[in-house]
Amino acid sequence: MTSKAPAFVGKKALVTGAGRGIGAAVALRLAAEGADVAFTYRENEEAAAAVAAVEQAARELSGLDILDNNAAAYVTGGAEEFDAAVAANIRAPYLAARAALAHLPDGSGRVVSNVAERTPFFRADALRPDKVGADGHDERPGP
Repeated sequence: MTSKAPAFVGKKALVTGAGRGIGAAVALRLAAEGADVAFTYRENEEAAAAVAAVEQAARELSGLDILDNNAAAYVTGGAEEFDAAVAANIRAPYLAARAALAHLPDGSGRVVSNVAERTPFFRADALRPDKVGADGHDERPGP
């Protein structure tokens, strides 16, 4: 019987929002499948921090193959909180993806993923519009 080789051996990944939930599961699975994984775990990731995390991960891992954006901010209050969520859920992943493009290999084998949740719990419906916005730039975050 032949055993299957881990799927991500030799791949380098950055997972944002890996402190818990989906992000933690993704980071652990990538590592279990052989990837070298860098991760962030701040709950509300600012755009500048996201870009800095990409640059640091690419430097420490000698490149990137995978960027998985999981960091999210949830809205339960007013407009100010909504603006912060949009910054964390749309702007930061967009800028992180653009920064990652300089480090991702040309051609196939590169992955940029944004976790877009369906309303995961009561009163999380305010999260959905900005997650849809993040989905909009998955295909091509570059110019």
